[in-house]
Amino acid sequence: MRNEGATGLATLLALADSRLPIGGHVHSGGVEEAVASGLLRDAASVEVYLRRRIATTGLVTASLAAAVCAGTLAPDRADLETDARTPSPAARAASRAQGRGLLRLAKQLWPNPVEARSSGRTAMVGDDSRSAHHSDPTDLLDAGTLGSGDSFGGRPGESAYSNWAAVGPRPHLPTVFGMVGLACGADPRELAGVVVYTTLTGAATAAQRLLALDPAAIAASTLRLAPLCDRVAAEAATGLAALSDPLQDALAERHLHRDMPLFAS
Repeated sequence: MRNEGATGLATLLALADSRLPIGGHVHSGGVEEAVASGLLRDAASVEVYLRRRIATTGLVTASLAAAVCAGTLAPDRADLETDARTPSPAARAASRAQGRGLLRLAKQLWPNPVEARSSGRTAMVGDDSRSAHHSDPTDLLDAGTLGSGDSFGGRPGESAYSNWAAVGPRPHLPTVFGMVGLACGADPRELAGVVVYTTLTGAATAAQRLLALDPAAIAASTLRLAPLCDRVAAEAATGLAALSDPLQDALAERHLHRDMPLFAS
C-alpha cells in the first residue's frame, strides 16, 4: 500500500506522460539515427535497443534525478555529474533542451520547491488542498536531513534547493526532474521509475513513427520491458550510476550531420 502522505499516483502518471510539454516529442533518443544506419528494422530490433537504453541511459539519468530528489546531490553538482556521464555534446544539448522545457512547467506549478515540499507533499499553485501529514521518513525537510545554509552530514544544505535559480538557466533534464520530485513530495524510488519509463517511451514512440510499426507491437514491447524498468529504477535509487553507452553517444553525434532530420536528436 502507498503511504498516506505519498505523492498521488495521478501526479506520477502526469510526470511520465509523453504529452508533458517539455519538448520530449522532438527527441528520439538516438532512434532516428539508428534507423537511418540500419540498426533498427523491426519491432524485435527496437525492443533490443530499448532494453539497452533502459539499462544504460535510463539507469544513469534516473540515478541522478533520484539523488537530487533525495537531497543527497545539489542541483549544481547534478549538472556537473550529468556532463561527466554524457560524453556526447549533442546528447548534452538534448538533455538541457528538455530540462529547460520541464523547468518552465515546474516554475508555474511550484514557484518555491522547498516551500512546496514543506507545506504539503502534493501542494502546487492553484491547488487549495494542503496536507498537514509529514510523517513519511522520506520527507527530508521534516526529518531534518536538509538543514538551512551549509551542508549537514555531507549533504547539501536547504539553500541548495531554495529556488529554481539553483538549477541555472539551462539545466540537464535529470536535475530538473529531481527538483520536481523534491517539490511534489515524490519518493526517490518513485521518481526514478518515472524517469526510466520516459527514457523507454520516448524512444519507443519515435521508433513506431519512423518504422511505421504496429502500435500494438510497440505497446507489447513496453509492457514486456516494464519489469526491467522497475528493477533499473530500484537500482537507480540506491546511488549514482557511473556508466555510459558509446553507441548512444555515437548516434547522437552522427545525427547532428543528418540532412533534414525529423527529430532534434
